[in-house]
Amino acid sequence: VPPYVPSDNPDERDNGSWKTVGVVEKWLSEHANAEEPFLLFINCTEPHDVYWPPEPFRSRFLAEGVSQEEAREIARQRCQVYATMGEVAYTAEEFEVLRSLVDGETATLDQRMGLLFDWMREQGILDDTILIIISDHGDTIGEHTWHFAHSQSALWDSVIHTPLIM
Repeated sequence: VPPYVPSDNPDERDNGSWKTVGVVEKWLSEHANAEEPFLLFINCTEPHDVYWPPEPFRSRFLAEGVSQEEAREIARQRCQVYATMGEVAYTAEEFEVLRSLVDGETATLDQRMGLLFDWMREQGILDDTILIIISDHGDTIGEHTWHFAHSQSALWDSVIHTPLIM
């Protein structure tokens, strides 16, 4: 994995998993060995507010006919409303933009975890490792009236139906 380089440009800023993968690889290089078992907990925040996946994932999943500027404004508006626990009247198209950004965030994390698992396989660590992948919650994004996120909603499937991969 190329080294993580922080950026002040929000379009180039990583949400966390790129840096996390590098840190995990460094830690495993220094601490993983056949004699000592270990537990390593990794917390990646994609997909999470503000939904703004890095390229190429943003462009790959962005709803058709929507500019980067329009998508950025919709994502910002969602985050501002969520922070104040307010209500907002999104259009069906705006919810579709938010869902496309979530898809890009999910694909970002999937690719980054794939890089980590490939590296672990190359190092001979993966076959002797138990991996458990879970999510703390899902989000609603327009499936139920104006509700979005997870803290403003009931226990809908979109909030509680989360992955558990072992």
